[in-house]
Amino acid sequence: MDKLIHQSEKIFQLILTVLLSIIFFVVIGYIYWFSQIRYFTIDEYQYGCMTHLVSQGKLPYVDFYEHHPPLSHFLHSIIIKLSDGNFLEKALLLRKISFSYLILLSISLFFSFYYLTRKYAYALLGAIVPLSVGFGLISSIDYRADCFGAVFLTISILCIDANRQLKLRSLAAVSGILFGMAIFMSQKFVYYGGIALIILFINELNARYLRKEYSPRQLAHPISLIIGFVATVGIMLILCACFGLLPKMIQLIFFDAVKHEQVYPAIHFSSYLQNYLNQTKISTLVLIFLAVYFLVDQRDFVWSAVCFSTIISAFLIKAQYPYNFVFPCFILGICSSRGIYGLAQKLSLNKKIVVNSIFFLVMVLVLYDQIIFTTGKSDNTHQLKLLDKLEKISLANDRFIDNSGGALFLEPATYYFQNGLAQLQLFKKYFSEQIISDYRNSGARFMIYDARQNNLPAHVQEYLRKHYLHLDGDLYTYGLKLDTNLKEITNYEFEVIHPGEYYLFDNIDILIAQTPSNIDTSKLITPIIEISDRCQTKKVYDEYSKLKFPSEITVELMVKVDKNPHNAPVVKRGDWSLLHWDAEFEQMQGMGFQVHLPETNSYVECSEITSLDGWYHVVWTIYGNTLSFYVNGILKKISYVPPKDVASITGNSGAFKIMDAERGHCFNGIAENIRIYPYPMPRQTIFERFNILREKYGIIESTETGNFYKKVAINGKSLENNVCKLEKGTYQLSILPSRLHGYISCVAPQFFIEKIKRGKRHAMYFEY
Repeated sequence: MDKLIHQSEKIFQLILTVLLSIIFFVVIGYIYWFSQIRYFTIDEYQYGCMTHLVSQGKLPYVDFYEHHPPLSHFLHSIIIKLSDGNFLEKALLLRKISFSYLILLSISLFFSFYYLTRKYAYALLGAIVPLSVGFGLISSIDYRADCFGAVFLTISILCIDANRQLKLRSLAAVSGILFGMAIFMSQKFVYYGGIALIILFINELNARYLRKEYSPRQLAHPISLIIGFVATVGIMLILCACFGLLPKMIQLIFFDAVKHEQVYPAIHFSSYLQNYLNQTKISTLVLIFLAVYFLVDQRDFVWSAVCFSTIISAFLIKAQYPYNFVFPCFILGICSSRGIYGLAQKLSLNKKIVVNSIFFLVMVLVLYDQIIFTTGKSDNTHQLKLLDKLEKISLANDRFIDNSGGALFLEPATYYFQNGLAQLQLFKKYFSEQIISDYRNSGARFMIYDARQNNLPAHVQEYLRKHYLHLDGDLYTYGLKLDTNLKEITNYEFEVIHPGEYYLFDNIDILIAQTPSNIDTSKLITPIIEISDRCQTKKVYDEYSKLKFPSEITVELMVKVDKNPHNAPVVKRGDWSLLHWDAEFEQMQGMGFQVHLPETNSYVECSEITSLDGWYHVVWTIYGNTLSFYVNGILKKISYVPPKDVASITGNSGAFKIMDAERGHCFNGIAENIRIYPYPMPRQTIFERFNILREKYGIIESTETGNFYKKVAINGKSLENNVCKLEKGTYQLSILPSRLHGYISCVAPQFFIEKIKRGKRHAMYFEY
């Protein structure tokens, strides 16, 4: 009987090992996939950009601002330097670097758990549970030094733990070296590891000199550990001194970092944790229960000290963003894995197969629940497409005005390129007096727009608005917008900071190829909806809910706008807001009209409106997957519409509403002559309809067409074509009146029509 039980145990262990091996590789495979598709955060972009700058010979603290230790930048700059891939491949390479750290941790965990249990099944489980805690996983694949330091410190603690039995001087030295490397990744690990080591050293002194017979010693060869740590720190400081970094490094990563922490707005982890717990409440409670059981049952002094240090340190950090909880999640996972092993051993007795089966099943379900939390949060598709576009249109010597590292593998234009709230407080004089001078001196052809720019002083924002044109997505290019003027020649003063070729063009000429041109206007049918009366109050037209919209339509109406709240609906049908008015749309772009896409919960925005006292002829059409926006006969915006949004038009059966309030926002302007056509109206027809209506509504516009901006005078000399070569300096431009909006830019017109598929908007970690 005992022989049969033993054979059954062996077969069970074999099956369990095979199954857990499969689960191990599935989890590791998922983490790799997640690392490649996960949205790049602002701080992550900054770390990547700084690593690139170091690979190009730039030095932190001297050539660009940084207030973290430099080990990450120097260590990984070698890999970036050796990479010959394009921008997309380099960006994903950064995530591969992050993934390699997690693999290193997983291997260390495997050997640690196998040494403890002598069972492959528990070793495999222990190798993936700490990596799979959802709140840590969503940040641990980020390319940022905090994550790398968390890996080094965790492995250092595993070495200390194992060395209680092995008692190897070399292993003690390795743990000290790893602790030193963790601190040179991010100084916050002085808290996380330092408090724990102080507790362990105090216990060591107590055990050795005061109560030797009662207090077991927890540190093997503490002198070797200290030597490893001091040697690592010493070598790092010597290398920094050799590069001339030491004085500024000490100032920035110690004194200025303390000031930075004091002025940084306090962020409480609960603002992020709530979302996590709502989705993983049961599995998280299981992990916490197992961790607490381990600490109570084993009374392990090392892990108790580490947990105490981790909890205290997490609260000492003022900005409690999720990336600061990567290390605590590693520790939670390790203690939980130890807890399930101890609990299984205690409860198994003569029913090992049944108990082990139950416990392993529970942990697999916990893993699934934690990992599934990370799915569907965000992706980096549009960020990678933006990087691809930057690579296509930028030159080797181009510089970018970039506040968040979005120009990942290009040089930003300012010393303090990461103008977070703390930097704005610490360096007020720079941001108020010097930054515009740096922008000019940089000769930056491009700007990456980021919400942080809204925190800059008003005159700095005004400089950016006047000197950079919206190109696509978050990308802006150096240039000048030429507004319409009927009555007289308009004179512009144009400052050239980047010498080279400049293109003069109107936006119809470069976008006309994107609109339908093969429709026979003589066979166009009448509108399927036509409401000619003036609408100033809420109206509901239930009879139009029975109509079927085709997938290609045109929406036309006359609108007189007013200073309304954010996202005030003008015309709606069901979930489709056929026209919104937004008087507070992004500061960089101004007021404008919008179309809401219900399936992707995003907006096509046409932010070209500057006047509140006149009528506008507004038309938009869908042709295939392209939405074209016209205001007063002029094509203002072309945008990609996802297929599921186009398809949702045909299934739209909601009530047709005029000026219906939405989330307390109600349009207070006037609308009339609302028409919806079952076809994409050609550009020429839209222009003709505008000319019919403009006199009735008193819209003063020229009827002139064509590429008018070929007739431009610069410093009194007429241009023969629409491209000219300009040196640095200030030029006087004379433009004859035209109804068209024109542009002068250092980027060729054809690049303005390349599309970037935009992702959803995100907070730092969770979509909203």
